[in-house]
Amino acid sequence: MAESLRSQLQRSLAEGRGVLFAEPNLVYRNTYTGRGLLGKNQRLGEGDADDRGYVPVEWWIMSAAEADNPVPRAGEGISKLRLAASVAGLDELGTAAGDLLFGSAQTRWPLIKLLDIGGPRVRGDFSDRDETPPIPPHVHSGAIVDGKAQGPGKLEAYFFPPVAQPDLAQELQGTITRLGLRPDVTLQQFEQALSEFGQGDAMYSLLQEYPIRPYDGWTIPPKVVHAPGPWPTLEVQLPQDDFNLAGWHLGKRIASEQLDAERESLCLRGLHRPADFAAELVNWPVSAASDFRERHYRAAEVVEESQGARRLRIFFDPFHGEAWEVEPSASLQVGERDEPYCAFVWDGQGELDAGRSVDTQINREFLVTPDTPVSVLNTGSGTLTVFTVGAMSAS
Repeated sequence: MAESLRSQLQRSLAEGRGVLFAEPNLVYRNTYTGRGLLGKNQRLGEGDADDRGYVPVEWWIMSAAEADNPVPRAGEGISKLRLAASVAGLDELGTAAGDLLFGSAQTRWPLIKLLDIGGPRVRGDFSDRDETPPIPPHVHSGAIVDGKAQGPGKLEAYFFPPVAQPDLAQELQGTITRLGLRPDVTLQQFEQALSEFGQGDAMYSLLQEYPIRPYDGWTIPPKVVHAPGPWPTLEVQLPQDDFNLAGWHLGKRIASEQLDAERESLCLRGLHRPADFAAELVNWPVSAASDFRERHYRAAEVVEESQGARRLRIFFDPFHGEAWEVEPSASLQVGERDEPYCAFVWDGQGELDAGRSVDTQINREFLVTPDTPVSVLNTGSGTLTVFTVGAMSAS
């Protein structure tokens, strides 16, 4: 008789001492391009593009959610975990034995992504400078049914990691992100910019600009218009993938014969007419608040520092996440926790619990189940940097 999935998982957790590794899990998009960190993704339809013309710009980490692309692909975005004798999707493992993986936190498990944002430098029609393009302006307002946004929308948070590659670090200097609307923007200006979807860049000029620095972070409420800047970004959010674009790729135009179809599939996405966009999807008082930065900016905080290692908190509010930084030959001990968390190696190499390698190639991503202590040893010549994300707060 074939071994049940639950039995396989129990055996794998025993052999792995409460830790499971995942396979690489890339998600392809046609809504933005990248810097080449996750593949050849600087131009749509080129490089590592798939048969849809989409390029790999997102690494979904320990995900049980499926990507909501205009041209969907079954299973895209769902992480595959390595068991002792097979590989299984986190969604089916959660159904068969979610208590073993998540304890009581399964319904509070977020969607976690590493975003590779970029592309060739362009100049918007509102600007006198060239810039690496951000993700196009968009909002997360929940599914749209019969022309109405069902809410509550998607809460999300960003963390901007340090970049070890000197050339990229130099290129990233001066990077900005556009979050929320400028307080002086009017509804008329917004609707005019929205009417230029795919034909102009005015929507970008209505957003507030903020500089990006490593170890910075933001928490972005639902229904806030934003265009995340072209910095490698760790993003955590409610476990859903809804969006409505309010603008197109910076400096790019949609051919007239494709414009109506693209507007329907990427901008309106179920709204009856463009005039409904602001009314249904945008929380104007929050998006255009004069104290937007004071409310939503989050800087990393050191929570523990010892000889050769430190832990920083990098996600806040209902989200929980840390950065572990371990110097060569040093180690970091992390005691058992009541709830699970996943970990992702950003840079360097090491050993987990004196025996299992962790690196940026094969053993990059792993799940630590409840009540599992871990020890991380840096076996490389540079800093070992690991990011972790746990379940959202219960309240």
